[in-house]
Amino acid sequence: MPPINHRLLRLAREARGWPQKRLADESGIAQGSISKYEKDLMAPSDAHLVQLAVALGYPPAFFEQLETRPAAVLYRTRSLRSAKLEAQVRARLNLARLIVARLLEDISVDFVARFPEPDQSYPTPEAAATRLREGWGVPPGPVESVSDYVEAAAGVVVRADLGTDQAI
Repeated sequence: MPPINHRLLRLAREARGWPQKRLADESGIAQGSISKYEKDLMAPSDAHLVQLAVALGYPPAFFEQLETRPAAVLYRTRSLRSAKLEAQVRARLNLARLIVARLLEDISVDFVARFPEPDQSYPTPEAAATRLREGWGVPPGPVESVSDYVEAAAGVVVRADLGTDQAI
């Protein structure tokens, strides 16, 4: 029985918007066992891994990506009203990020990405925006297409269904 990435199990469940009980019902596995799998307190048997994969709609190998870690998601505002919806949006964003990362592994492009360091400190949000505008050559005023600027800076823009009509 190969080890699984317990974080991906939880991510796949949350992307569906399912509580553990629903996954238990769909997979035929006790909710307590699913909880232990997600907390990495117990590893599923091969049979349980297949049942979980089928219920969630992923190949079993998806859960065997041990090096993969979901990223933290930062919001401009806390506009989502429910913790469940927030978890679902966060999970879907992470799944989209993981899929794109996997696709980009085999692509080799010579470029210099023009993104500011993520840990760089700015005194105000306005200062950060000014620095980004300077780096990307964005003129003052409203920005018609942020996607165009991100792509021109060697960024990847992906359309993803986050399961909500709320602006985030």
